[in-house]
Amino acid sequence: MGKWLLVLSSVGNLGLAPLIMMMGYNASSFDYNGLLVVDKALVVLGVFVLLTSAAAIFASCKEQSEMLLFVFYTAIIEFILLSVFGLGAINFNETLEEYIDKHWEELRATTGKYSMTEFKQHVQSELLALGAFSFTINVSIFIQAMSILHQQGLRRVMIALFPLTQLLFIVFASAIMIIAIYIQANNYYSSAMPIYSSYVLFAIAFFIVVLAILGYKAGITANFQQLVIYNVLLLFCGIVCLFSGIGLLTMTSTLKELVYKEWPLISRKLL
Repeated sequence: MGKWLLVLSSVGNLGLAPLIMMMGYNASSFDYNGLLVVDKALVVLGVFVLLTSAAAIFASCKEQSEMLLFVFYTAIIEFILLSVFGLGAINFNETLEEYIDKHWEELRATTGKYSMTEFKQHVQSELLALGAFSFTINVSIFIQAMSILHQQGLRRVMIALFPLTQLLFIVFASAIMIIAIYIQANNYYSSAMPIYSSYVLFAIAFFIVVLAILGYKAGITANFQQLVIYNVLLLFCGIVCLFSGIGLLTMTSTLKELVYKEWPLISRKLL
């Protein structure tokens, strides 16, 4: 049963992935001055889903256990990325409409027969469709992952993917460290963003990198005591990340107003 669910969900993704690629290509035809940098990312992600689905069908039919584990891991990454795209598309509508209002004269040359109102409606429908397609593919990806988990067994999947999960932690944490450094470097332009925010981000990311290295070592050596310490620290780190994320999201709700308020000072520093 699990094998056929995996094949059917993968076939479904083979049909949906080109639609995501087409939406990214269509978005790139409009001149947003780099605002929609995700258009190329959508095409790449669509290709990624397409190749992974084909690999899942091949591995399932040929009973390639190692390839199935690779598909499971990539499915988790795809699920995260598509969730970000889907939520971003749904929440980006208001920002994009505001951008269209301010830059309509520049956009008009690439919008063809659309009026401003029609173009807004077109963009809104595209964003909603992107969100819907992303979540639909995520359902298929979830079925893929659960089917592989059923076939391979939880213990084997956990043992095989534990080191790779630590590598994923290191990659994501490194990205957060780069973002923190960027925030600190540009904090000079405005006091709207508290200085401590970049330090908090960097400290959390650095802690995750150290934790991932500890987890990798504990997993490779099968040291029970280190694994217990790792799990306790991982739980603590998860709680800290949750509250830090909520705090940063709360801060962004007032950031726009603070930037407008301090714009004369910011504009002088930009010159």
